[in-house]
Amino acid sequence: MFTLLHGTGGSALSTASNYEFKQLYKELINDNFGVIVTEAEESTTGVDANGDGKIRWLVAPADSVTNIDYANIRIITDTFYNRGITSRSKLRYSAGYE
Repeated sequence: MFTLLHGTGGSALSTASNYEFKQLYKELINDNFGVIVTEAEESTTGVDANGDGKIRWLVAPADSVTNIDYANIRIITDTFYNRGITSRSKLRYSAGYE
């Protein structure tokens, strides 16, 4: 499974339509990877939750209990596991840009 992450001020749509990322996810799909394109909670809500003046992913704390972005990614991946689409034994990767 491969998760593609947008940059600061970006969105899932901007990532899915980005030329370089299109080339990447086409190759990943051809190589039998599952691809997830999602967006930061701040991008979805339009609210700068941590007050740093930028709409982007929250990278700290790096856990799925107190960090909404990590929690959202975990919920998405757990859905794939629970539906039997993939298993926890398979490697997971991610890529993003600033």
